[in-house]
Amino acid sequence: NIVQHPDMSNTALTGQSGSITINANLGSYFTVATTGDLTIDITNAVVGQKILIRFAWGGDHTLSFTDTVAFPGNTPPGTTASGVDVIGFICTNASDTFDGFIVGEDLRSS
Repeated sequence: NIVQHPDMSNTALTGQSGSITINANLGSYFTVATTGDLTIDITNAVVGQKILIRFAWGGDHTLSFTDTVAFPGNTPPGTTASGVDVIGFICTNASDTFDGFIVGEDLRSS
């Protein structure tokens, strides 16, 4: 069986705080510019789909997830105040279970 995954074009979400939904039908790469604490819900993912989210933190905010996300050591990543972090996800079961990992932390332009 062949499953076509969405493309890697960017879906930008700006001025985000509170609960936001990442719709995996729109693609597999998202940028999120934050203005407050975030709770992330990823919807419409298919098993094996890889999703990257680039967070541009507009301050010292918290990050939580409504889905089941297993991070290394069962420790969700922290956030980088006024920095950029990239977090990756692989859908492992249905559309609400993921392995999560830090791709880049406190990224800065040179």
